[in-house]
Parts: sequence; C-alpha cells; structure tokens
Amino acid sequence: RIRSMFERFQILTVSSNFIEKLSDFNSCSFIAPQFKKIVTVNFIDKIRFYRSLFENNDFTQIQPGIDHIYLMLNSRNSLIKIGKSNNPSYRERTLQSQEPEIHLIAYWLAPANVEKQLHKEFTAKKIRGEWYKLGFAELEKIKVLMRVYDASN
Repeated sequence: RIRSMFERFQILTVSSNFIEKLSDFNSCSFIAPQFKKIVTVNFIDKIRFYRSLFENNDFTQIQPGIDHIYLMLNSRNSLIKIGKSNNPSYRERTLQSQEPEIHLIAYWLAPANVEKQLHKEFTAKKIRGEWYKLGFAELEKIKVLMRVYDASN
C-alpha cells in the first residue's frame, strides 16, 4: 500500500526482490523524469558495512587455540550469530560449507562465559540456536560491552 501511495505521487519505488537481483552490481541507474535526469544509486556492500561497525576486523590477527567470542552475519537474511570458537576463521569456513552467505564480522579474545552472557542479554531477539535478529542499537550495545576485550592481545 505504501508503494502504491508513493507511485501515485510519481515517486519511484523499487522492491527488495528487484534489488536482490542486482546484488552483483555496485550501483544501479534509474530514469527519474520528475528530475529530468538519470539517478545513480550506489549499493552498500553489506558485509563491509557490518564489519565497519566494529574496530576489530583484521582477521589475520586471529590467534588459533585461544577462546574468541565472534559475530557472524548471514547476508541472505541479516541474522547475526553470537558464538565462541578457538578459531573463528575456521568456524566461518565450516558454516559457509552449509550456507555460503555467512561471514565473520567481529571477534574478541574473551572468556567462554561471555558468549552465554550475550545470549542471555539478547534472548528476546533469538530466532534459532545462536542466531539473532539484531538491529544497529543491539550491535552498538555489543560493541560497548565488548570494549573490555582487546582482540589484539
């Protein structure tokens, strides 16, 4: 209904299904007759955007064999996995074998019990297993909570 209302006012609307079909491109151009020009819309790289929310996305610094708390993004449905592993990069690859759209977005050197604390904190946002539907406010909260754990130690 909202799209119909906008289109009555000659405002171009585009469905998310249409944008998904264009996901291999960096931008898309639309003819905008009300402005008498072609408008280019740049797409945001979802993985890069989520990683930019956190300061610790240099994944070459991961120290295998030490407990890490990590966040992974399923770029297909935007669910966030809160997990623990002694090698988050390897865990990412094992999950990608089941669903290739999963990407590591942040990690911290932290005790294993921190994972349970985060799970408890976001129980209301849990979708299934360790997967959560987290908005930017919740991601910012995680960022603040995890500041005490420096991933480069």
